Amino acid sequence: ASFERLPNSTVKPTVFEPEPELLSSGTTDTLNPLNPKSNAAAPVLTSDLRPLTSVVATPALEVEVLRLLNQAGADMGEQISVTHTTDGRLSVEGLAETPQRKQELLDALSELRSNPAVKIDIQTLDEALARQPKGQNSSGSISVQTSQPSSNTLPVDKELRQYFAARNVSEAQTDEAIHQFASRAIRRSLQIVQHAKALKTLAQRFSPEELQTLDADAKSKWLLLIKQHAQALQQESAAMRREIGPLFPFASQSASESAVIKSDADLARAAEHLFQMCSENDRVILSAFSISSDSSQASSIKSVTFWRSLQEAETLAVRISDFRF
Repeated sequence: ASFERLPNSTVKPTVFEPEPELLSSGTTDTLNPLNPKSNAAAPVLTSDLRPLTSVVATPALEVEVLRLLNQAGADMGEQISVTHTTDGRLSVEGLAETPQRKQELLDALSELRSNPAVKIDIQTLDEALARQPKGQNSSGSISVQTSQPSSNTLPVDKELRQYFAARNVSEAQTDEAIHQFASRAIRRSLQIVQHAKALKTLAQRFSPEELQTLDADAKSKWLLLIKQHAQALQQESAAMRREIGPLFPFASQSASESAVIKSDADLARAAEHLFQMCSENDRVILSAFSISSDSSQASSIKSVTFWRSLQEAETLAVRISDFRF
């Protein structure tokens, strides 16, 4: 997140010397990587020293970290990352909006906090800001410009008003009903994309070689996480399609056949394709149900292509959830 350069005068000359406990009790010389002469005359360490062993996180441990984060709901767009450090450990870093959420995440990972192969650093937003070095703020000014649409209607306003009129919703209540309807559609579409992204990240997380090292239990856990996102995606998409479908004439389009998934490589490709489809569908939903002065933004959601894409995404999600290795 940041680094600090210290003046030479503030750094102890012994900063690169090994800790005393790493040297035998009868040794007074030290190793100095900055002094070749001292290295040449370095003492031989005695046999009473314990060997230094590196701690490396295995793919199975990585699956467990991902599983615990999933149980905490931290793989759906939250600012949490799981990366490999240069020394082979796993680093779990994240930002929590509140101290309560931070504690929830720490509790979810509690069984791994003593594992030397896992480094956990969860901060609140306030803590992250406080840790920034003073004077790091940009000297340049930041200007924020906002623009207001010239129209205060949705591109599908006409269809929505006809829909609610047919259901005997009063004119006084129609505007609020339209707002709630549009908000639900946008929220559901976002949930679908987040499930698709989490699914894609999991499916492409491990190389074929790493997957080969997973035992049956670890691989089952990994695949279960993928299936859970696929099933949730399919359910959210079907619910959204049922709700907004009555507004449009092409909502009953059938999907074409999805690719057959027979291997881990097929699974990774299917996850990538599913994410692309859901992202494009989300763009269409957002354009249609967001206030705009351009009424043509509704053209895509009225097309056969969009409704077929929704069905194909659901079918592909089912194929992924049915995959067996």
